[in-house]
Amino acid sequence: MQHGMVLHKLDQPAEALEHYRRALVGFRRHEDREWEARVLCNRGILHAERGAFAMARSDFTRSETLEREDGKLLGAAHMVQNLGWLASIEGHAPAAFAAYDRAETDIGAAGGTLTVLALDRIALLRSVALLDEARDVAERTIADLRRGGMSAYRAEAGLELAEIALRQGDRTTALAQARRARDAFRRQERPRWSLLAELAHVRAAHASGHRTRAQLERAETVAAALEADGWRTLAVEARVLQAELAIALGETDLARRVVARTASARQRGGP
Repeated sequence: MQHGMVLHKLDQPAEALEHYRRALVGFRRHEDREWEARVLCNRGILHAERGAFAMARSDFTRSETLEREDGKLLGAAHMVQNLGWLASIEGHAPAAFAAYDRAETDIGAAGGTLTVLALDRIALLRSVALLDEARDVAERTIADLRRGGMSAYRAEAGLELAEIALRQGDRTTALAQARRARDAFRRQERPRWSLLAELAHVRAAHASGHRTRAQLERAETVAAALEADGWRTLAVEARVLQAELAIALGETDLARRVVARTASARQRGGP
């Protein structure tokens, strides 16, 4: 299973799926239900990331059943949470909220931590534009994590708060939270998260009316990094910001080149 997890992180899904398949054959042969449940969880996440939602649901559901039958109620609760996350990325918000409510009850009863569930709930609330509720959960989560010293999750909650505040028009909070999240991710050596926070900061600065050559260079740097990391849709957004900044600064030729590049990227498609 470890090979499958490594291949998953290295963005080699086909190879990861094959290793997970082999692991399942072995664990089932030896009737090792605990490890079967773990592999199913990991494979379900990979299926979901690839858009194979039915297969992801099957894996999560089977993993939940194994955990529950073996008396591992916390593990079963986390599978319910995963089913909620799956529903959220499928766009089934009511089902996602119902699963999260159930998972919160079950995780609490089993003595588990609710931090990751809170982050999932914040993202879901933001996705359906329940911004006041999302902000309330984000601020409470950050306060709880500050007391608990869980800096990694606090940075993620801060990034969510930055996105929420920007959509609410609270540019000051958006700038501050994006900056804090970016700096925290850098300290934690989490480059992909740092890049997302940097994009959030560029967005917030642009919305705040920052029109400088330094800001233009930052937008270009972020766009290039997103392209290199495979975040094509986010890279297009960063390029649009770059073009708008170029126009504001009188760099019309640069703006035309950026727009042409962006149009080409949109035609190619991608994540």
